[in-house]
Amino acid sequence: MSDHKVRMRERSSGNGAGSTCRACPPRPQDRGFPRYEMKQALERYFVQQAKRLWEPGTPLVVGLSGGVDSMALYVLLRQIQSEWPTPLYPVHVNHRLRPTADAEAQWLEAYVWDKFADHLVVVPVDVRPEAGESLEMAARTARYRALFERADAVGSNSRVVVAHHKNDQAETVLMRILTGTGVRGLAAMRPVQGRVLRPLLRVSRADLRDYVVSQHIRWIEDASNDDTHMLRNRIRHEIMPMLATVNPKVGTALTGLADRADAHHRALQVLVGQWMHDHQLTIGPGDLSLPSGWQQWPEEIVALILRDFAQTHQIRLTARHIELALRGDAQWPQRFRVEHGADGTLRVGPHTTERSGRVLDPQPLPASGRISWADATIESVCQLFDGQTRSGWVAVRQSNTGPLWVRCWRPGDRMHPLGLNGHSKKLQDIWVDAKIPAAVRRWWPVIVSDPQQGVVLAVPGVCVAEEARAEIGLPTCWIRVVAASHGS
Repeated sequence: MSDHKVRMRERSSGNGAGSTCRACPPRPQDRGFPRYEMKQALERYFVQQAKRLWEPGTPLVVGLSGGVDSMALYVLLRQIQSEWPTPLYPVHVNHRLRPTADAEAQWLEAYVWDKFADHLVVVPVDVRPEAGESLEMAARTARYRALFERADAVGSNSRVVVAHHKNDQAETVLMRILTGTGVRGLAAMRPVQGRVLRPLLRVSRADLRDYVVSQHIRWIEDASNDDTHMLRNRIRHEIMPMLATVNPKVGTALTGLADRADAHHRALQVLVGQWMHDHQLTIGPGDLSLPSGWQQWPEEIVALILRDFAQTHQIRLTARHIELALRGDAQWPQRFRVEHGADGTLRVGPHTTERSGRVLDPQPLPASGRISWADATIESVCQLFDGQTRSGWVAVRQSNTGPLWVRCWRPGDRMHPLGLNGHSKKLQDIWVDAKIPAAVRRWWPVIVSDPQQGVVLAVPGVCVAEEARAEIGLPTCWIRVVAASHGS
């Protein structure tokens, strides 16, 4: 662990100087966590935040990077247990982006056990940026995916709590200003966003560090936080200090801007809700249609309707996506398309996939036969399962409710793959794990029980769902895909 430091500062009984040590074993007198009344102002503030943000007894999955901010969060969460008890599930996501990552994870796991007698779950992830995605953004996506999966395992009422603080908020606002954003983007991070809780957004980084030092807690200093090739780090180390020469309270000014933007956004949401009610519009799974004459509506209301639709379908949009959608036909991420009709209407929905001149609408699979699909052929043979396997084929148990169907992948698709003990997994993650190229995912067939809301039963060549497990003696459909350009 040569390029990072693990620090613990101790109060000195002499001249008041502190000491710093590198990852040395904890002393016997460090073991165990003292419980005492809320004496510090930060602790009193934090328990009030806790009472505002979550109910007592709510299971909390705590993102624990090992840095000073997350260590402060975890200590504060433990400190308020006597007044606001909640089960804590600390999780460390190991992105494995630095040579020291595994050693840091091992140290942190041992330290949390020795210091707090708590079990830290370490989750290694693979960070693979998509086209046009930065390494930092890909790491964030992988991190939250791991935290949410842990939260799903803990229980449906669980929440994910992270250590974003006032400085992070100011940096986020400035970063969005520099890269382009609207009112919603200026609101930056909120204390509650879906299942994510951020109780420290009004606490400065300096206050968190002082608190950790006062509690004699060690932490990891990540050397990559000093890499100014990353935009956030450049803002933190270069741009914010320069702006502070103009306004020493630039951080407070930026976080205040976020608060005001959030208030404006909430007011707009109320107006949009009333507007949608008056025009009989709803946002749910499927398509969004705006009637002719929508061009006369306030542009910000239309933009919010589009963003709410995107959020419902887990589509990440930029201000540029919205701008293009308002001007004319536009392609959105995850195969969604915005289309302006000749009659003045606007429609947003999954783009009907076309490949080799053929439209890929859902089709029923024949009991035995073949159908054309993009530049491939899907073959199926239905018979009683005899327990044998066939190279290149998947065996899908048939139900008595009708034929199996084939369709393209849709955003939000999930399944329960064999071998995961009943846990569900997004098809997006299955594609990534199986190293299926993005161009292929757009047209590769998905086997479902129903063309609309049916359960995903299999992805030929990749995996089969628990619900479709073949059993000896039961009707089974063997399926394979033969791609003209790639073989079966």
